[in-house]
Amino acid sequence: MRLLVSVRPEGFPVWDVRSPDLVVGSYVEPLCEMLSYGDHQVMVHDPFDLIDDRSLLGRCSVVRSRVPLISLLHVLAQCDGAMLLGYPAMWGAEKGALPREGMGKVSALWVNGRRVGPLGLDAMSCSFLGVPVMMVAGDDFLCHEAEALFEGPRPVTCEIKSSLGADSFVALAGGAGALMDGAKMSLLGVADGTLPSVGGLEGDVLVRISLSSPSLADAVSLIPSSRRTGPMDVSFTAQDPFEMRRFVATALSLIGG
Repeated sequence: MRLLVSVRPEGFPVWDVRSPDLVVGSYVEPLCEMLSYGDHQVMVHDPFDLIDDRSLLGRCSVVRSRVPLISLLHVLAQCDGAMLLGYPAMWGAEKGALPREGMGKVSALWVNGRRVGPLGLDAMSCSFLGVPVMMVAGDDFLCHEAEALFEGPRPVTCEIKSSLGADSFVALAGGAGALMDGAKMSLLGVADGTLPSVGGLEGDVLVRISLSSPSLADAVSLIPSSRRTGPMDVSFTAQDPFEMRRFVATALSLIGG
C-alpha cells in the first residue's frame, strides 16, 4: 500500500512555527519508521522542511515544494491512502492554530458553499482522486472540523494539542505513541473497507475567499476569471481541484501569504 504522510507545523505543540523541526520530527519520524516496516511504501509530503531526510533514508521518500497547494495533488495521484498531520484549523477560527499562509489577511474560504481550511482543501482533493483520508492529527479545533467535514465514514482523529488561542496551547500526553496508535487503527479500518471520503467537488467548483481589507481584495481580483462579489470578497469558478488549488495558491501569493 502506498501511503502519503502530509506534514504541516501548525497543529503540533511548538512555540515558534519558524523552527519546529525538532518537535515535529519527534512525532513524525517514529510513525514513518513504523509504517515502513509493514508492506507499505511511505511518501512524506514536507513543504515546510520539518523532517530530517537522513533519519528516513531507505525507509521513506520525502517530497518538498514551495507551493504545497500545487505539489500535493501530483503526490496524491501516486498513493492509496493519506494521513494529514499537524494541520491547522480553518482561516478565521476563533481559537485554533491558524494557517501560516494568509494569517491576518484571509478571513474565510468557501468551496461550493462549505467553509474550509487547509484540511478541507486537501481532504476534498483526496476524495476527488479516490484516495481515502485515513488519519487526521492536529489541535482540538482541527479534530472537530474533521468530524464535521466527513459525512460518512470518518478518519481516525488524533488530538495532539489543545489550543487556547492562535499562539497558546496545552500539549497533550501521548506524543508519537498517540500518532502510531492512530495509524494502526486507520490501517485496520482501511483493511475492513472503511474509506473516509468528502464529497462536494463534482462538476464546477465555486471558490470564494474573504479578505481582511478591500485593498487585499483588489489584489486578488486581478486573477483572470475571478469576480469581485463584495467589498472584501472574491469568487472564482474552477473546472476541477487542480484549478481550484491554483486559484487559492495565486491569491495567497498576491496578498503576501
